[in-house]
Amino acid sequence: MNQLLDKLGIDLNQSLSDKLEQLEELQMETLDRLDRVQEKGRIQQLQEMLKDIEKAIDLITNRMESGIMLDQYEEEKESFEDLKSQPKEKQSKVLDEVKPQVVQAEKTQEELYDEALAIMATPEYEKGIQLLTELGNEGYLYAQKYLAKIYSEGNRVAQDESIAIKWCEMAANQGDVDSQFDMGWRYNQGIGVEQNNEEAVKWYEKAANQGHVVGQYNMGVMYENGTGVIQSNEESAKWYEKAANQGYIDAQLNIGYMYEVGQGVVQSNENAVKWYEQAANQGNAVGQCNTGYMYEMGKGVPQNDETAAYWYEQSAKQGYARAQCNLGYAYECGKGVPQNDKEAAYWYEQAANQGNSIAQCNIGYMYEMGKGVPQNDETAVYWYEQSAKQGYARAQCNLGYMYRAGKGVLVNDGEALYWYEKAAAQDNVRAQCNLGRMYEFGDGVPQNYEKAFELYEKAAKAGHAKAQYNLACMYDNGRGVLQNFENAAWWYQKAANQGEPSAQNNLGVLYKTGQGVVQNIQKAAEYYEKAAMQGNMYAQNNLGYMYEVGEGVPQNFAKAAKLYEMAASQGYVKAQFSLGYLYEIGRGVAQNFTKAAQWYQQAASQGHARAQNNLGVLYANGKGVAQNVPLAISLYKQAAAQGDELAIGNLKRRGIRV
Repeated sequence: MNQLLDKLGIDLNQSLSDKLEQLEELQMETLDRLDRVQEKGRIQQLQEMLKDIEKAIDLITNRMESGIMLDQYEEEKESFEDLKSQPKEKQSKVLDEVKPQVVQAEKTQEELYDEALAIMATPEYEKGIQLLTELGNEGYLYAQKYLAKIYSEGNRVAQDESIAIKWCEMAANQGDVDSQFDMGWRYNQGIGVEQNNEEAVKWYEKAANQGHVVGQYNMGVMYENGTGVIQSNEESAKWYEKAANQGYIDAQLNIGYMYEVGQGVVQSNENAVKWYEQAANQGNAVGQCNTGYMYEMGKGVPQNDETAAYWYEQSAKQGYARAQCNLGYAYECGKGVPQNDKEAAYWYEQAANQGNSIAQCNIGYMYEMGKGVPQNDETAVYWYEQSAKQGYARAQCNLGYMYRAGKGVLVNDGEALYWYEKAAAQDNVRAQCNLGRMYEFGDGVPQNYEKAFELYEKAAKAGHAKAQYNLACMYDNGRGVLQNFENAAWWYQKAANQGEPSAQNNLGVLYKTGQGVVQNIQKAAEYYEKAAMQGNMYAQNNLGYMYEVGEGVPQNFAKAAKLYEMAASQGYVKAQFSLGYLYEIGRGVAQNFTKAAQWYQQAASQGHARAQNNLGVLYANGKGVAQNVPLAISLYKQAAAQGDELAIGNLKRRGIRV
């Protein structure tokens, strides 16, 4: 009976009534679990367990009903003492009545074991230990297991792991699965014996072959790590799957991962998500997060952001940092949940406070941008730094930028360089691009075109659009490399295809001039338009000119004026001059000398020579401005100093030598 109770996890030190109560509770729990389980293998296990529980309840009940035999025997034993004072005839008569009952009460090893346990709860526990020792030496399994336990714990005896392992090994050699596992653990950890992984594997395997779930899991670990055995992912996966089939969560997670990456098994996202989901359905936070990820990515299941968010939330509510970070991202992007920056920031910060480096970087960004939280560069820097110190490249790059721009910290090119280099060494393309720019322009470092080129090229080859544009510029201008318009066009095209507006504009220039590509005015106009629509002022000006002169597009002065104005409003000096000119002559817009003067003034203040001359003409003639000849002459002189021939001519006509 004790073997059955031990199998069910019932405390053997309890009274019979307490054992019965524990069994009845276990029966209710098992019935409840049976209602919720769907997997066939698990249902069969629970049904077998119910049969064992019912058998144990029957045995306990029968024992309790017949338990008076022992009490009766104790009473009869006392009667022997009374017989000493009685005549021999009476003694013989009484003995004849009692003797058969004494024979019936002869104790089995199991009964002696129960008696020993009862004595262990009294001050005379040493007698109990002696009795247990005798039973153990006679080969009684449960006595051996109990002795191993008390010597290991130091319970009623001096703690002695060497004695504990002696009893444990005796039980293990009898085939007791729990003792076999315990022997494996002891050799694995060096408890009571010299640490020996080979011996650990031997005992774990014995337990595992009897279906011990943790033994099976540990065999998986030993094979995965090559501990005590030759490393074998295939053997590892075999054992993990055995334990997983018994519902062991850690094994389900490990075999799920092995299927996801194809380690020791044929890669299968379907099998991976199956195991992750089984762990998730048992309430495991890691399994829930992994299942969410599989749904988010559409790996092994149809892609479903709503289901992904559901699992992330289940895991996040249990405090699992990676799920909290992923849920924050879902809220930030509105993936599977309504877009909500406050919720995003909340979950990022929850994960960040647990030290999750990605979440720390993300909450830093939320504070930098003022998304879901009050904008605060100092707090942004704090979180970027926490993440950067953990080696997270994106945070290192962001922190470098904060030092470069003086956001939340004092400008410090040395610190910027330090963090950019850290991130660039991890192949962070944005850091490589930013670091390249520092070397190209000598910002905080000695100018070095070759170093800049090298950094741009690394990032460009990894697909970073800005780096592709910068690399194209290096080829275009012959900086750090021999000038090569074909290579420039190739990299401009790469960046342009990713929507980089500056690259689209420059590619348009190459198509217009026929440098590095076959000249194609229409293509030039197409690329100018792509860039102009994204607000690139150079492209707006260039396309405006094409509409003004009808080059590559039908001539359209109104469109030209509109494009010039878009660029001029961004401060582009050439567009300011061109727009002023259109207002002066009334082309594409109603003639308006005042507006002409205003745009000429903006261009002139930036040193545009022809704008200075034309503005001088307006002042000389009082058109759009109050007539002011001295100011006109001053403007002519500024333009003439830059070699503007019209301004030189205007001065000569006034008899002013240049």
